[in-house]
Amino acid sequence: MTSPFDILQKHQLPNPKTLVQVGASGGQELEDFIAAGITDALLIEPLDMPFSVLQQRLQNIPSYVPVKALVSSTNGKEFDFHIASNGGQSSSILEPGDHLEAYPYVTFSDTIKLTGYRLDSLFAYLLNEKQIGFDHVDMLYIDVQGAELYVLKGAGDMLESVKYIWTEIGTGSGYKGGASYKDLINYLDLFGYQLIYLECGPNTFGDALFVKI
Repeated sequence: MTSPFDILQKHQLPNPKTLVQVGASGGQELEDFIAAGITDALLIEPLDMPFSVLQQRLQNIPSYVPVKALVSSTNGKEFDFHIASNGGQSSSILEPGDHLEAYPYVTFSDTIKLTGYRLDSLFAYLLNEKQIGFDHVDMLYIDVQGAELYVLKGAGDMLESVKYIWTEIGTGSGYKGGASYKDLINYLDLFGYQLIYLECGPNTFGDALFVKI
């Protein structure tokens, strides 16, 4: 997997110091974050099992804060959350679509009810409660299986100041009602973001990096 920090280095752009990750799973990117010089991070994961792994990995990193929550575009709305068999990594608030054919070994046999919260509201609450020690986000790191627009729309005014957005992207068909890479490009263009990297194969998933200009 290509690292956003390698891309930033290639373009001679400074690495972020603060980061919010939505869809942190069990913390698979922690080593990359630390190596890149991320000093403070908020890592958000809604599912119990991967969140417990994330908590354990962060025990000795006090400036990296794990929070168990579902991020969406609206506060207090309940969703059917579709749980994937691959340790929850492909789980989503959206029903699987072409994902079932592209990755037939991943099944979605369980669904639970989860309440979503806007990212800007969640961040403001944690800051007010002094659960996080930074008030400015340099990078959003998003991995939410087709629900990227839900996260971005719930970020609100945070998009006026975040420098970088690294997000999983696709054609939009992987999950029913999922955002396509075109949807993300068009939405983030409204906030002055430029796409500097995109990698996505046909009918599958990839990654994109947006930079505030």
